[in-house]
Amino acid sequence: YRQMMSEKRKSQSILISGESGAGKTETTKIVMLYLTTLGSNTSGSEEAGGNAEGEKLSIMERVLQSNPILEAFGNAKTLRNDNSSRFGKFIELGFNRAGVLQGAKVQTYLLEKVRLGFHASGERNYHIFYQLLRGASEEQHQKYCFHDGITGGLELANFFHYTGQGGAPQLREFTDESGLKMTLKSMRSMGWSDDKIDQVLSIVAGILHLGQVSFESKMSDGGQEIASITDEKTVADAAKLLGVDLQKLITALTVRIMITRGDEIRIELTPDKAQDARDALAKTVYGAMFLW
Repeated sequence: YRQMMSEKRKSQSILISGESGAGKTETTKIVMLYLTTLGSNTSGSEEAGGNAEGEKLSIMERVLQSNPILEAFGNAKTLRNDNSSRFGKFIELGFNRAGVLQGAKVQTYLLEKVRLGFHASGERNYHIFYQLLRGASEEQHQKYCFHDGITGGLELANFFHYTGQGGAPQLREFTDESGLKMTLKSMRSMGWSDDKIDQVLSIVAGILHLGQVSFESKMSDGGQEIASITDEKTVADAAKLLGVDLQKLITALTVRIMITRGDEIRIELTPDKAQDARDALAKTVYGAMFLW
């Protein structure tokens, strides 16, 4: 900060690197807190936005409130780290010539989308899935089709394919219920409307239901083994929550469409290929939502 405010006024860069569990995420938050505190104009900073309680937030507070959202959607538990960032980020803080913080921009890249379809024993998928499953209200359970009666006695986080592969362990530092409260608070602090928050959570729930879609084998008219969806209610729930047409979603899961020289060729997938298509679709949707 002192170098930036020197006579030459040169932009400065900080590179934070290290192996998994070394403390990169926490160090980044400490550095951001330090720099934004130095750059805050507490006597007369322009305040913008507000949370559900009607409080006005300064630019510094809004910058810091972006962290819980990024961590919910981009961090996951690994064997070495309960809050491991599974993406890279470039954070740009803008200061005026007086050294007062004016705003920030975050660029993200290389999200580990493969974690959507598979994670090892003892690990977890992204935090937001567990926060929603464990922290949602009864009303949200109904809205997002989280019916406890269909789990066969399993906890929801262990029942869903995309969250239960690693045993859905709890975190040591904080609970998923408190994590959801923090995530929702940060979303509102950033100016997100209730409708926007509901749309995002609906997509998260839709991805969970998409992971529950299973396929069985049947024979086509030509004698080929093709995939058939086992339970159409599951894919119907996913389509409703994702906001897409049911028949188009079924086609995307069970048919590969190739266009060559203007001609459309439809190839019906085998159950194994359909499962790959399901996971690829989930990764694409989650990756697009994360970038948004």
